[in-house]
Amino acid sequence: MISFIVCSINPDRTNALQKNIAKTVGVDYEFIVEDNRGNLHGICKAYNDGARKAKYENLCFVHEDVVFRGESWGIAIEEKLSEPQTGIIGFMGTIYKSKAPSGWNVLPNLNRSHFIQTINGQERFSSEIIGDFSPCVILDGACLFMNAKLWNKHHFDEIACPGFHCYDIDICIQATCAGYINYVCGTCWVEHFSAGVFSIEWARNILSLHLQKWNEKLPLGDKLNSFYEARAYYVYLKNVYKLSWNKTERMMLMKLIPFKIRHPIIALKSITLLLNL
Repeated sequence: MISFIVCSINPDRTNALQKNIAKTVGVDYEFIVEDNRGNLHGICKAYNDGARKAKYENLCFVHEDVVFRGESWGIAIEEKLSEPQTGIIGFMGTIYKSKAPSGWNVLPNLNRSHFIQTINGQERFSSEIIGDFSPCVILDGACLFMNAKLWNKHHFDEIACPGFHCYDIDICIQATCAGYINYVCGTCWVEHFSAGVFSIEWARNILSLHLQKWNEKLPLGDKLNSFYEARAYYVYLKNVYKLSWNKTERMMLMKLIPFKIRHPIIALKSITLLLNL
């Protein structure tokens, strides 16, 4: 039994998702829609409000531009969520969360995924997974399953993530630090009809999340790896250096540069990007 919770701004997409779930999930479910047309509040509040209304023990926080491909795929999800050590289940993520600010996609060899991304009718399959459920640290927020008992202890952080970004990174770090194991699911496909956007809101939110909330807990998944950290820092800068940073934020970013890391090419590329902030 799964309670699906959607933060909706497009009723047509939400209705299509509900029909898709009804045909494919194979278990009892309910569908909770948090109508957020007009962006009345952030996604964390929408998800927390929806979770409070849920009547089932398993929760799924899902974007409305998603389609599930498979038959009775909910059975395997329920079985995995019933295991005491299971934290959050998604469909794309990473086995290492850097101390440097980053999303989940930093290095291909660190990724775990089983999803389809469809943009302008073009499908791209990504399957980097070991077994039916592959352990990881951070998951992408397009679709997140968790037991209601976990959510009761670890809500989406409406203060640290007030808008529509970084809620997935934060809730996954919460679960990992609490001793749970997060997983990427390989028993069915999820198709996502949009790609992430590296906006100034995302860039600022992820920077503050790392520096103000989780700095002492990172990295996760392994001991600090100098190459992973250098790569994460460079990828972050590459995605955000053209955005509108103020002087204080530029100084914060410069202080983060991994001078002690012995990777001169990445360090040089990072310095070049910093000079163009």
